[in-house]
Amino acid sequence: MEKFTVKRDDFPALQFEGECIAHNGTDPDKARGYSMKIYRTANGSYISECVGWSRLQGERTEYNAIVATHPKRVIKFFDSFGMQGFAHDALMELYREAGIEYVERIE
Repeated sequence: MEKFTVKRDDFPALQFEGECIAHNGTDPDKARGYSMKIYRTANGSYISECVGWSRLQGERTEYNAIVATHPKRVIKFFDSFGMQGFAHDALMELYREAGIEYVERIE
């Protein structure tokens, strides 16, 4: 297990032991972009991280992350950023890599 510190705006950073189980994002050579990561902690929780970065003057990087005990909360976190539109394919790949099913089950 590796030690991580995940930065968050307006909240304390998250420190934990675990592994990064999925990562996706935009080309780092662009002027603006995003990075999405999902970690699995030593106790089995998920850490979802979304960083929106900019190299443009007057804009700042935004750091967001949450702790989730269930994959549905991971999905809800990324949905809250409107990632379904412009980053749909990257988001679906992130879920596949993390082993998270993006389905709605009807009983």
